[in-house]
Amino acid sequence: MEQKSNKGLIIVLVMFISICLGLIGYIAYDNGMLAKIMNKSDVKEEKKESVKKEEAKELDINSRLVQSLYNKISSESEESTWDTYWIYQNPDNDFNMEEDFNIETSNETIKMQIVYSNLANKNKLNINCNEYKIPDYQNDYYSLCYAKQTMNFTDDQAAYSKDYIESVYKSIFGSKSKLDTSVPMRSNFYGLPTYYYIPDYDMYFAYRAELGGVIGTGGYTSKLEKATQKEEQIKLYEKVEKYGPKEDDLSTLEEELEDTFTFIYTFEQEEDGMYAFISRVKES
Repeated sequence: MEQKSNKGLIIVLVMFISICLGLIGYIAYDNGMLAKIMNKSDVKEEKKESVKKEEAKELDINSRLVQSLYNKISSESEESTWDTYWIYQNPDNDFNMEEDFNIETSNETIKMQIVYSNLANKNKLNINCNEYKIPDYQNDYYSLCYAKQTMNFTDDQAAYSKDYIESVYKSIFGSKSKLDTSVPMRSNFYGLPTYYYIPDYDMYFAYRAELGGVIGTGGYTSKLEKATQKEEQIKLYEKVEKYGPKEDDLSTLEEELEDTFTFIYTFEQEEDGMYAFISRVKES
C-alpha cells in the first residue's frame, strides 16, 4: 500500500510540475520573453546593422542637396583672390579672414555677411527718397539719399525688408536662430555699401562711406571635393590653396603656393527636414 501511495504522490508531483512549467511557458510567451530569448541572435544582428547605419556615407557633390548647402556658405574659385572668403572677414581682427566659424561663438557681423551673399537681387527695393525720411548718417556711413542730395550721386537708395533678411538668416542658421538687427550687414570685401536697420520702416537701408583700398597679389582658390552624411549631419570638404607674392620680387604680380588645407563645413538637420549651418573648421 505504501508503494502505491508513493507512486501516486510522484505522479501528482510530476503533473503539478508539468502544469507549472506550462504556465510559466505560457506567461513567458504572452509577455514576449520567450521570443526575446529565442531571438537573441536576431538582436545581435540588428545591433550590427545599426552600427553599420551610423557610419558616414558619401554623397554626390553634384547633387542638388549638396550644391544648395555649399552655395549658401562658400563657392568654388579657380583664380586666387583675397576676397574668396570675404564673408568670413572678422571685424574684431581688422577684417582678416576667420578660418574657423561656429554658430554659437562667431561674430554676428560674419553671419550677416553670409546672409548678404544669399540675398536675391529681385528682393532689393529701390527707395524714393522723397517718401522716406531716414537718418543721413549711421556711424561714419551716409545714406544714398543724402549722397544724392549733397554729392550728386545717381545711385538709387537701396533697401531690404527686415522680414526678408530674417527669413534668409533662418534658412542658413536654423529656424531657432535669432536675427540681431543692431548688427549692420556688409555687402562685399570693402563693405560698400553697408546696410543698417531703421526701425521706423522695419527695413535695412544702404549706407556708404569714403573707403578704398587695393587687393594685393595672391589669395585663395577653393574646390568642393567631398560630401558625407552621418545620421542628421552633413559635412562638406573643400580643398583650399593659399597663394602669396613671390618673396624675391614683390614688385611683380607673380605668386607662389604658400599653403594647402581643407575647410570642413558642418550642417545639421532640423525637425522640418531642412539643414542649418553649424560650423566651419580648418583641417591641415
